[in-house]
Amino acid sequence: ISTSDLISIRARQLEKRPEDLQRMHDLILRSRQQSAKEFEKKFENTIKDFKFKPGDMVLVQNSQLQMDLGRKWKPRYLGPYIVLKNHANLSYTLCEMDGAVSKLRFAAKRLIPYFLRSVHDIP
Repeated sequence: ISTSDLISIRARQLEKRPEDLQRMHDLILRSRQQSAKEFEKKFENTIKDFKFKPGDMVLVQNSQLQMDLGRKWKPRYLGPYIVLKNHANLSYTLCEMDGAVSKLRFAAKRLIPYFLRSVHDIP
């Protein structure tokens, strides 16, 4: 085989044909889906998806502690708060127990449900 034939064969091999690109796309897509399924199966007992409704009581993770050196002794969660509204982007508007509405929106990943230790009438 001549050098020009080898170069032309190699050029065809390196050429990205539409069918090759589609095959690679399908392979990557299947691999990602399989990886996501394995992740969900591996962590099915630790992943929790809370969907809070207006009126639910929640605690908010104290995100300022993440960089604090003395975080071991400080409270990890703030609250309890009451959910006023849930927004489409998985954020919530909360209010204090006395009814003061927060101007901030809180991400769903920072919230956990609050369970009362004893039953009292909450205003």
